[in-house]
Amino acid sequence: MTKKDNLIQIENNIASACEKAGRSNDVHLIAVTKTIDAEGIRELYDLGLRNFGENRADVFLEKYEALKDLPDIVWHFIGSLQTRKVRDIVEKVDAIHSVDRPSLVKEIEKRATKRTPCFLQINISGEESKHGFTKESAIRFFKRSGF
Repeated sequence: MTKKDNLIQIENNIASACEKAGRSNDVHLIAVTKTIDAEGIRELYDLGLRNFGENRADVFLEKYEALKDLPDIVWHFIGSLQTRKVRDIVEKVDAIHSVDRPSLVKEIEKRATKRTPCFLQINISGEESKHGFTKESAIRFFKRSGF
């Protein structure tokens, strides 16, 4: 099966699931690219994909530089983000999906010159091996933030 065939099958599965759920098919497919090089991403882009997720800041920066010529590519940072790496990526990504602590929020606010959607990661299982706000710290964060 070709990449194009796989993409068509995935898009059909999404449309079918949306129809079954009785909801809009306004769904954004994000291709996670952690094992795909820039040329592989370019191939997926040429097939119509626009949203790509990367989980390592250094690898993201390499791919970002190699693909700057793609006008409407949308980058999602999906991995654990070190505070010191925020300055390197915040102006280049379109969304950060792994905001797991208040200090990271503060660093993003400090470094960002544009609005960057951020998704809070909340560790609802309480497992110490998992990243994310605890339920209690998330509630405190929201209250302090005025949400």
